[in-house]
Amino acid sequence: MNIGKKGKSAAVAAAILAILVMGIALVPLLSAQNDDQIPSSKTGVAGNQVTPIMATSSWDPILYTKIKTAEQKDLVIQFTAECALLTDTKIKGKGNEEVSSMDTASVRVRVKIDGELAFPEDVTLCERMQTLKGKLSEWIIETNETTGEPYLVEVSEEIELILNTTSANGFNFLAFNVGSGVHEVVLEADIYINDQPQEGVDESYPTAAVIGDRTLVVDEIRLVQSQTSP
Repeated sequence: MNIGKKGKSAAVAAAILAILVMGIALVPLLSAQNDDQIPSSKTGVAGNQVTPIMATSSWDPILYTKIKTAEQKDLVIQFTAECALLTDTKIKGKGNEEVSSMDTASVRVRVKIDGELAFPEDVTLCERMQTLKGKLSEWIIETNETTGEPYLVEVSEEIELILNTTSANGFNFLAFNVGSGVHEVVLEADIYINDQPQEGVDESYPTAAVIGDRTLVVDEIRLVQSQTSP
């Protein structure tokens, strides 16, 4: 975290730049085998550590695999990923006027089995809502060039808050009573960005959410279903 009137941490700037220069791309959904070539298996896997996901148009696929079951079973879908959030809020003012700036960045994920949503329908992988608000007033001392007398001058004051964080998160999805045959498992993501800067104030970095290294593991099991809530 970096709070200051002027400048930003070089380490933060370098980390943000490293994320932004990677580029924006979606993972193509490719199947290396035809359905009739896929053997029955208790586990299907997929992963990606090359292409970061920095933007989506609503729900977009980011991982894909297939699994073939010999009989009706349940599926446990384990998803893990690095999730990076960048928020930058900056306020500027004088005269003790209240000003504010707000950023929101979030990543949601969901799983589809043969086009149907697994349980739960979707989860939030990471999220941040950052608000910077204040009443700003700063005075400096100037000197009259003619008389040499000091006097006070009110000037604009600036405060900027930049947060750049990365964490590894995961969640387990469930699909019940999946029939025999080949099943397509697609992991989809929705990245939401809402940048509300103070009017007339330019922030140093755009709000961003990035999905980094990620894995998808699908296990075929027979679940004992029970209700845990009272």
